Formats: sequence, C-alpha cells, structure tokens
Amino acid sequence: MERAKPAAQTVHTNRNLPAALGGFALACLLAQSRALGLVSPFALALVASVPSGTLLLTASGAALGYALVLEGPTAILRSVIAVIAAAMLRAFGSRTLPQRLQTLASGAIAFVCSAATAFTVLLSQNFPLGSVLQYTSEALLSGGAAWFFSQTLTAVQAGGLFTRHKRTELAGLVIFGCVLLSSLGELVIWNVTPAQILGAFCLLCAAQTTRETGGSIAGISIGIALYAANPSGSLLAVFCIGGLLTGLCAPLGQLVSAAVFSFICAVAALADGSAESVALLFETAAAAAVFVALPKQWFRAAADRLSPRDAAPAKDAAVPDASARLIAASRAVSEVNRCVMQVAEGLEQEGAAQSHPKWTDLQNKVCRGCEGFDYCWGENKAAMAQGLKQVLYELRAQGHVLPESFPPEFRSSCPRTAELSVAANRLQLEHNAKRSAYLRSVQLREVVTEQFDATAELLRDMAGQLQEEENEPAQPISYLFRLGSAQRTPETQTLCGDYYACSQDEQGHAVCVLSDGMGTGGRAAVDSTMATELFLKLTQAGLRFENALHFVNSALLIKSPEESLATLDILSINLRSGRTDFFKAGAAASLLRRKGRVFLQEQPSLPAGILRSIRFAHSSTVLGAGDIVLLVSDGAIPEDSRALLQLLRNWEGDDMNALAGQAADFARQNGQADDITVIAGMLVAAEAK
Repeated sequence: MERAKPAAQTVHTNRNLPAALGGFALACLLAQSRALGLVSPFALALVASVPSGTLLLTASGAALGYALVLEGPTAILRSVIAVIAAAMLRAFGSRTLPQRLQTLASGAIAFVCSAATAFTVLLSQNFPLGSVLQYTSEALLSGGAAWFFSQTLTAVQAGGLFTRHKRTELAGLVIFGCVLLSSLGELVIWNVTPAQILGAFCLLCAAQTTRETGGSIAGISIGIALYAANPSGSLLAVFCIGGLLTGLCAPLGQLVSAAVFSFICAVAALADGSAESVALLFETAAAAAVFVALPKQWFRAAADRLSPRDAAPAKDAAVPDASARLIAASRAVSEVNRCVMQVAEGLEQEGAAQSHPKWTDLQNKVCRGCEGFDYCWGENKAAMAQGLKQVLYELRAQGHVLPESFPPEFRSSCPRTAELSVAANRLQLEHNAKRSAYLRSVQLREVVTEQFDATAELLRDMAGQLQEEENEPAQPISYLFRLGSAQRTPETQTLCGDYYACSQDEQGHAVCVLSDGMGTGGRAAVDSTMATELFLKLTQAGLRFENALHFVNSALLIKSPEESLATLDILSINLRSGRTDFFKAGAAASLLRRKGRVFLQEQPSLPAGILRSIRFAHSSTVLGAGDIVLLVSDGAIPEDSRALLQLLRNWEGDDMNALAGQAADFARQNGQADDITVIAGMLVAAEAK
C-alpha cells in the first residue's frame, strides 16, 4: 500500500518549483556572462550557493548554458564537470555543515571545483603562463562571487528583498545585480540594449534614494558591469560621472535628476559620435521617462527600507558623519581604480602579445582546399613552409605582399600564389585592426582611470569642505568688489576668441574667470566659452578649482578629434578677509596694485585640453581697500609692460570700466593684433558702498 505524502511536504515542493525554475533560467543566463571578456565564473558560483531545493534545476541550467556558449569540447566538458562537482558538494554541505558555515563553504566549493578542473586542463597543456593567469582569475572570481551570492540568497530567503539588510548583504545584492546586468549586456534588440535601460533606471533610483553616495556607488558599479559586456570608455564615464552628479541633484526632484543624467548622455553622444552613444541617449531617455513617472513616496519608503540594518545610530553632529561617509566613498573609488589597474596590467601581457599572421594560417585558409595539398605538404613540406615564412617576413616589414613576393621556385610549383597573397594581406589587415582596437582600449582605460582619480579627489574635497564650513566662524563681509571690463577684437574678426564671467556667492567669495581660446575668431570663442561656463557651473555646484579643472580638461580633450585647448585665468577673492588667490592654466600674467606698489603676477603653466593630467599654478596674497587687480588675455600685454604698469600705478578713482578700456586701447595702440580682454577690479570697504 502506497503511503500518502504529507501535506506540508507537498506545499513545500510546490513553493520550491518557481524558485527552481528561476534558478534554471538564471544559471543559463549567467553562463553567458564573461568577466573581463575571458572567463565565465558566475554560473558555477550560483550552483555553489543556491539552497538544496533548487540545486538540481540550477545545475542543469548552468550546464546547458555552458554547453551552448563555450567553444570546443574541452572547455564544455571541463565546465560541466565543475558544475556537477559543485552541485554534489553543495548538496552534501547543506546537509552536514552548520548554517554559520554555509556561506564560507559556498565560496570554497566554487573555488575548489574551478581550480581542480582547471588544473587537469593545464596539465595537458604544459601550464602556459597566459592560461594559468586566466584560470587562476576564474577560480578566484568563482569563489568570491559564490560568497556574495550565498549572502544575498540567505538574506532574501530569510526576510525578502525589500527589507533592511546588513551592509555585507547589501553589498551582495549590489554585486548580484551587477552580474545580472553584465549577463544581459550582450543582448541587443533592434539596436537597443535592455541592460543599459535597466542600468540607467537603477542608477536614477539609487541616486534619488540615497543621494550622492548611493548615486556614485551605483554609477561606478553599473558602469563597470555594462563595460564588462560592452567595452566602451564613454559608457563607463557616463555612468560614473552621471551617478555622482545625479545624486547631488537629487534634492531638486526627479525631473531635475533625470534631466542632468540625460544631459550627460547627450554630451557623451555628441563627443563620441558613435551609433552606440546615440542609442544610449535614447535608452537613457526611456529610463528617465519611467523614473519621472514613479511616485515620490516610493523613494522615501525605499530609503528607509534599504538603509543598512547595522548602520550606526544618527548623531547630533551630522556634518562629521557625512564627512566620514564621503571619505569612505573616496577610499572605495580609489580601491576600485587600483583593482581595475591591477587586473588590467595582469591581462595586458596577453593583449600586447597578439601575434602576427603565421604560415599555418595561410595553409589552413588556402592550401587545405587545394588538390595538390598532399604533395605540397607531404614530400615538399619544408620548401612550402620556407616559402610562406619568407613571404610573411616581407608582409610584416612592408604591410602587404604581391604574388611576385613569393620565391620563384615556390611560384613554379604552386598555382595559387595569387590567392595566398590575398589571404596574407587580409590576415595582416585583421591583425592591424585588432592591434588598433587593443591600443584604443588602453587609451580609454587611461582616461577612465584618471576620472576615477578625479572622482575620489572630489569626494575627499567635499568632505574637507563640510569640515571647514562646520569649523569656520562666521565673519562679516568687509569689502565690495567693483568690476569693469573691456574687449577689443582684430579688424578682420567679428567674434572675440576670449571669454570671461564673474560671480559672487552668499558666503562672500567673488570669482572671475577669463579664458583665451587657441587662435582667434569663432573656433577660439567656442573653446573659451565652453571652458569658462563649465568651470563656473562646476565650482558654483561646490567643486574645488582643481577638481573643476580636471573635468574641463577632459571635456576639451574629447570635444573633437582636432586639437582643442583654452587657457584659464582664475581670480578668487574672499570679501571677508581680503585673501586673494590666483589660479592659472596657461594664462597670461596679471597686474596687481597693492598698497601703492605695482606687480606683474606671472605663473608658468599649461592650458587645458593638451594633456590628460593638468594642474593650476597657484599663488595668493592679501588685498585691502583701494587695491586693484587686472586680469588680461595674452594679447593685452605688450613686449614692454612698463608703460602699462605705470598706467595702473597712476590711476585715480574707482571707475573700473574706464581703467579696463584704457588698458585695452593702450595694448591695441602698441601693435597687439590678437584678441584683447581686460578685467579690472578694485576692493572697496563695505561701508563705502
């Protein structure tokens, strides 16, 4: 008589079925994800971390995914054996080990199964260095991913997805989501990448929920995940920079955050000009539209639910706490940059050692289909191989070959020299294309890592600013800053290549920015206007001058394929204390009258838009009432500047427009043919207004 199955067991089995089917689909999907374009560790890591109730279908999905994706029987057999071994060890461990050791055991199982099967493959290949590095990376990634996956699955199984988790559990959720995005990254439907739409939506939601900290972490994490599936420097830069700026704009509302992120994507699309960048713009717009339509209360609820369960209680002094979080985020970004560089340097040897075409490549492409193959590569093999090697030497030296490049005895015995020369030239073109792509990826990595450094420095500076604002005692404004300006253009030009702007904030800091674009006319005007406006907007948003210069420099570097550079001349005055700072990037000397004495303030430096790394030349002084500063473009200073200094020394009155106009006219009368811009400013005691 058959015994009836208990009701509780039936319910439990029915409940596990959707999870098991989900594990099957997820493992099949993760098998297609390749870390750094080389290894596939994530499906194996999932098998080593899932509960026993879903283990069988999850392992089946992983094995099927590897069989569909991997090439060659050796790779497929090795991956399937690793999956079967991991499933067996996981089933045994889930029944025998205590719960507190399950997470650690998952990582160990994935690592051991990956390393053991890799060892057998390497044993048959005599342990080549490139394969050893590749399989070692795969084993380490498998173990680490399994540890995080186990943390995540345990937390979700215990309390659900949208509950308060520990920090390690939240980290596991982030890594798990990034792996899923990377797996979906290669799926393209009608030139649309769903993973990029989902990634943009998640970034906007994270920034709106957790402000600049969450936006920065989400931008870096999602950018790296999508970059792993579709290497694009502009894609990575858009998500990294967009996450930070979107988080900063989150208090202004969903519409402003979406507009800022869309604007960053639009700038990247215009700068890159590729079809992928344009597609990213439309994908971002779709994600932004859904994001803006979501109710505001959802984000408030999410902020409370997703805050770490083990977070420290709120303090009365919020600024030091925020400063500490910014410093921690800065260290995390620096660590990400260091990790990326270490992995890239470890794999760079393989990319740099891309071999030139070999004679065996020509043999396989042309000779295999020839009727005389048995004779040529049997009795006459040595002569044929030597002839092909000789042609390939010339191919490497000249870049192309002709049928006449083959030795005479080779041509007399081979009727297909013309086909061989065409195949050799095609192989060389393919090699050149791969080499160019590799060098381009190296350049993009250098630009992106520099942006990581700039972002880390930005976070450190924001922390420093919070501490300074907390500790700095309030002081009354002691001075006013009276300004005047004048511009003169050459008679042959209608547009001035110089551009300037001035601003003053509520804290009593006056800033003047003068930029001189390369050359004269419209092209110079575009460069100088772009540099000035970008710099002012970034500094008004709270960035320090050095950080703003990094972003302006990057914008000029990627603006167009042609050389695009501009000087930056910054005057910053604290109207409470009179402290005056000069920041120059390739700018001309400034003129200063202090306590009746005149000076020429010269600081050698390079303009923005030439090199990836650039810094201001900086000097400072303290001014008082009646002191005057002249910021000038390089066209305003004649070879003999003594007369201009004399004009400044003898000036009386406080009409700065008149002073600027006379200085500009003096330069024009002395034969200066370049664009001329003069900004004149005088400090006046506040009670004298």
